[in-house]
Amino acid sequence: MNYLIYILLYSVVLASSRIHAANLFAGEEVDLGPYNIKAAVGKKVPDNLQKAEVDVQVSTNARTLVEHLRSKFSSGAPPLPPLDPYKSKGFSAVSLDGNNNLLLTGKINIKEVILTGGKDFRLGRIELSTSNNNIKVNLELTIPELNGNVLFDAQLRLAGIFPVDVQGEIRASLKGVKIDGAAWAEEKKAAKHIYNLQGLRADFHADDIKIRLVKSNLSEFIIITAGSYIPIGPNTGLRSTIQNLVKNYVADEVFKHLNSILSTLTIGEIKSLLKVN
Repeated sequence: MNYLIYILLYSVVLASSRIHAANLFAGEEVDLGPYNIKAAVGKKVPDNLQKAEVDVQVSTNARTLVEHLRSKFSSGAPPLPPLDPYKSKGFSAVSLDGNNNLLLTGKINIKEVILTGGKDFRLGRIELSTSNNNIKVNLELTIPELNGNVLFDAQLRLAGIFPVDVQGEIRASLKGVKIDGAAWAEEKKAAKHIYNLQGLRADFHADDIKIRLVKSNLSEFIIITAGSYIPIGPNTGLRSTIQNLVKNYVADEVFKHLNSILSTLTIGEIKSLLKVN
């Protein structure tokens, strides 16, 4: 679910050629249309890992486990918290400093993200490879509709002069979500015997994304100024800068949160869940 949150955050800051900042800042619903992302984080995920004899059964067990967790999405299944609605905090600040293409500098704090719709997932392929002190997961799933609310505040400067202190909430709707991904982890013997994420890659698609700034304390002056001077169409250096900025942020946060989740379970506990001898 953390990965879906970062996809949501990634989607929120990018716009199509028809959209300028003023539309979003003025509280209008912005239709971004269809959306595709290819992401790779960490080391290259091996195309093929040597399979153990038990991997076919382990993959079947993993599918059974994932489907069982669907009934626990509202209540949670320790150590997993409730997943629908899923609430998450503890994100690192997004720094806008040091980017020459940006008229805004400063930092954005993601205070909380609330995500609903995850329990309606449809699991396509799930394959596990578990040999040679490694575990690799290939996963395909679709979600008919995801809805999210992003609460944030920001301490910014426009053109290095005008202070812009913002508190707000962005609402997003993603329809026809499809994810095709792979993750690779290695055994790590530290305080306890755990898996440590080494690499992650994913192809993400949404049939349609809509976003809206539902609450903010932006002044009319800032809205007008932003609308005049911050176009974010596809042919601007600004849009490219935002893409790279958010992509790097997503990469760091995904790794941090997924490894945090993995650290709560020993390898023995994971193998027990998957019924691996």
